[in-house]
Order: sequence, then structure tokens, then C-alpha cells
Amino acid sequence: MRITRLPETLMEALELTSSPGRELRQAAENLSERYRSDEPGPYIRNELDAQAYTAMLLPATFAQVQGALAQVQARQPDWAPKSLLDLGSGPGTAMWAAAELWPELGTFTAMERSPEFLSMGQSLAGQSHCAGLRRSDWRQGDLTKNAMPRGRFDLVILAHVVSELPPAERESIVRSAWAATAGTLLVVEPGTPFGFSVVRRARERLCRWGGQTVAPCPHGDDCPLPSNDWCHFPQRLERPPTQRAVKEATLAWEDAKYSFIAVTRQPMEPATFSRILRTPRRGKGITRFAACSPTGLEDRTVSKREREAWRMARKIQWGDLLPSSGDHAHLPGDPPADSDAPGSPSPRP
Repeated sequence: MRITRLPETLMEALELTSSPGRELRQAAENLSERYRSDEPGPYIRNELDAQAYTAMLLPATFAQVQGALAQVQARQPDWAPKSLLDLGSGPGTAMWAAAELWPELGTFTAMERSPEFLSMGQSLAGQSHCAGLRRSDWRQGDLTKNAMPRGRFDLVILAHVVSELPPAERESIVRSAWAATAGTLLVVEPGTPFGFSVVRRARERLCRWGGQTVAPCPHGDDCPLPSNDWCHFPQRLERPPTQRAVKEATLAWEDAKYSFIAVTRQPMEPATFSRILRTPRRGKGITRFAACSPTGLEDRTVSKREREAWRMARKIQWGDLLPSSGDHAHLPGDPPADSDAPGSPSPRP
């Protein structure tokens, strides 16, 4: 699994912004409880809350957004956005993640309602090696009150925003974000059943409004997952020192799990891949895994006797893409498309 590490300049800036101590640890614990409650925000109520967020939650959010953007980049390798709109930007975490993947990004616009985040975000952005990020345009505004910048942007990001809005406001904010999108819109939420439900609803609307799915889905049809399952992915993060201190963590890494959807206005070729939906189950001479393909959910078993398929199956990880053949996504050795053996999703472990 690829490991994400915060940019050195961002880690150095965070060291200066947040000094771990009893007060900050308590604020971080309180903030974490608010986020876990799944209650609508705002969660940032003062400067100490903002410091607690950057120390404890910013690193994982960075990893999640960068993991999602890497999937966008993999599916659109020739696309290079020039402008970015970060809605509900917080301290600008998503902008830092995008700048790492597309250094040529020249225009960054952040919309945030919290004055504490605005001040902190501007200060952090000023430390970046990316000239566009240093020149970023920060605007204070409440998305629920139609505070939307004019114009359209190549890349628009809603990261950990939609789930924090009142339920009645979510669809209109997603619609406004889509209207501001000239290229691709990315919605990222925590990898929980609730977070996925928010992403799933946004996906339904965006596809209905003409969006073409980029990632993670290999199709634009209704999500085939049953109501008791959820689609999410892990991104391994190398924990920065400040986060380890605030969390009193012993491990040097964590797996930041997230759900996301990316849709575009650009024409997309039909997907020729399947995506691994959870950790493959490996036994003696057998690998089993669930995947979402252009034709729906599939549960596959590959045995050691199938040499080429076995070599591939032993390497695949949760979230990976598998090549497809024709209209039916499969590994060599899978039953043919007209097989009588139906596929069915595995229960989540």
C-alpha cells in the first residue's frame, strides 16, 4: 500500500501552529466526539478547536483527499487542472493535497465560514513551495447562504463538508458545486456507513444531472451495494509528530478510510476495469475477493492452478483496479460471461 506523507513545509508549519499539551489534547478529544456524533456542524467554535483540528484531523483528511485525487489522476492521466475551488476548505487541506499531485495548478480559491480556519489556512498556505497555493484566494462565506464564488473551476472539491450540512441543505450545495465545475467535482467523506450514504446520495444526483463517473465506480448505473454494506477505501498515512503527540499514538502510521465520488463534465470512455471492494481473503492455494465491475458486483475465486491469474491475485489490494476483457470484467480463469454460476457480494468482514 502506498504511504502518504505530509509535505515537509506543511509539517513544519503545523509544528509552529499547534503545541501539544493537556489543553490541546482535551480539545482534540472533544472535537473528535463531535465528528463521531454525525450531527450537523459547525464543529469549529474557537481558535483552540482549529488548532486541535490541524493537529489531529488534518493529516488523515490530507491522506483521504490525496488518495481520492490519485484515483482521479489515474483515470484522467492527460487531464491537468489549472484552477481549483475548495468549498468548506477548513485550513486548506484539500488544496495542499491537490498541489502535491498537480504542481502546475495556478489558481486556488477557498471558501470557508470559520474565521479561525481562514486565518490559519492563509498562514499555512503562505509556507507552501507551490506558488499558486501561496497566492490562494481565501473568502469567508456560508455555503448554506449561497456564498458561492462566481465563475467555473477545473476542479471543485467538497471534502468532509456535505455530511456536516443540515440534511435539507445537502442537495442544493452539491448542485451549486456542480454548477461551478468546469471539469471534475470530487466529494470526499469519512469511510463510515453514514459517510458513504452521503456520498451515495450525491452520486445519484450528479449522475442524474449528467455527470460522468471518474472514480471509484466503473459505471454510472445505480450503486449495486446492498443497504447493509458501504464502499470505502484505506489510505495509509505516516503520522506527523504533532498528530502522534496529540493522539498519544504509539504506531507511526494509520489507515485513513474514506468514501468518495468523482464525476466529470468531460466525455469518458467506458471503464475497462473492476475495483476491489475490500481486503482479499487469502487461503492455502486460493484467493477470494469482491469487486465492482462495469456489469455489477462480482465475487471471485482464483486458485493456484490458474498461474497467470494467481500471480495477479496474490498482489492485489483493497481499492486496486483490475483489467477487464471486453464487456465482462474478469481475471483469466474466471467463469465465462454466460456461466450459470451467479456472482454475489461477500459480506463485509
